[in-house]
Amino acid sequence: MELTMENVAEYTEYMLREYYHLNTEPFFSALDTDVMWIGPGNLFVFGEAAVKSYFKDGFIMPNIEMENTEFYELQPEKDSSIVVGRFSCHTEQDADKVAAANQRVTIHFRQYSEKKSVKITHMHVSNEWNELVDDEVFPFKVSVQTYRYVQKLVTESGVKKWYKKIELRNDMGLQYIDPNMVVYAEAIGKYTVVHFVDKIVTIKRLIGEVALLFPEIFCRPHRGYLVNCEFIVSVERYRITMVTGTMIPIPEKRYFKVREEIAAIMQKV
Repeated sequence: MELTMENVAEYTEYMLREYYHLNTEPFFSALDTDVMWIGPGNLFVFGEAAVKSYFKDGFIMPNIEMENTEFYELQPEKDSSIVVGRFSCHTEQDADKVAAANQRVTIHFRQYSEKKSVKITHMHVSNEWNELVDDEVFPFKVSVQTYRYVQKLVTESGVKKWYKKIELRNDMGLQYIDPNMVVYAEAIGKYTVVHFVDKIVTIKRLIGEVALLFPEIFCRPHRGYLVNCEFIVSVERYRITMVTGTMIPIPEKRYFKVREEIAAIMQKV
């Protein structure tokens, strides 16, 4: 599709659909030399070259589908226009990474008279995630929307084995942990911080004590971590990548043992 001042709203939807289908050409071709790209969390990029550099190693996100799209042109003028829009997006059920979110976008287009070419000078995208991990272009911090989407997929699949809630006693009283929704836990001093798909809970107990209460789907690749193998995306040399994008370190001397342990656990799932 050719970008013109008459179709900026339609082009915006087309460009985003192609982007989420891992095709950057419509996006790249519309960028102005001095474009400003503001994205979720701390993503703040100036210049066409800088934007393109984020994709030098390819995409880290899976194929994503857009639904409930709404795009509107605001303040149309002879040589400039603003497009605002909102939509929901989600990964497919069989994707390696599962995510869903409601997104909003604002894009400023300008036409240059000498060539009649239309370019994006400013692009602002926001969603429910609060921050990105390092330099990720696609955020895998899991939102409430993702949590609900995960639950929906699990219910529809009907194959997941569910584990009973874990009761934890401490001087604060009782805490009940649903291991099915725990991505991983980490030791912070004498405390255990449990990372769920939708929240973080701190427990006043050592991780070694907590680990004994979790089901067989969990493993300890490192003395400071407890990992839910069902949320593992990949196991590579000296690290585990979780569905949230979090990377769990594996001690070099334990790498092969941990890898085999995880493989054995996954065969039983």
